[in-house]
Amino acid sequence: MTMHSSPSPTVPPASRPSWSDAALVCELPLVLMRLDRDGRLWLLYLRITDTQFLEVFPEGEGDRAAAREAVGYNHLCLEVADIDTAVRELADAGVPLIRDKQLGADGNWQAWIEDPDGHRIELMQMMPDSLQAGALARMAAAR
Repeated sequence: MTMHSSPSPTVPPASRPSWSDAALVCELPLVLMRLDRDGRLWLLYLRITDTQFLEVFPEGEGDRAAAREAVGYNHLCLEVADIDTAVRELADAGVPLIRDKQLGADGNWQAWIEDPDGHRIELMQMMPDSLQAGALARMAAAR
């Protein structure tokens, strides 16, 4: 196995549908690491923070993500500052919602999209009285 680090690796185009280039904008420095196996691209690491990476297997098997209730990875949740703005910007970029904006059982606003492979992505606006906000407040108080 060989590890490569590159600020902008070239990934061969897939035969499946893709979002428009304007759909996602990253304002943070993007760091990618490429892992090859047997001389072929096997795994890409996308740096989120110094200790968080998203692993992408571009040559995985199948043409869609696992079913919603499958064991294992279910979805990715991204916190957004304003759910209405996020939904509007995605609509303007041609990214359809798979679930409209709704108030979740945890007390946060959410809307859902999926990537071209069918992986579900929850967009969440954390509300001050949500379960998560309460847990964060308790953790901060315990420090």
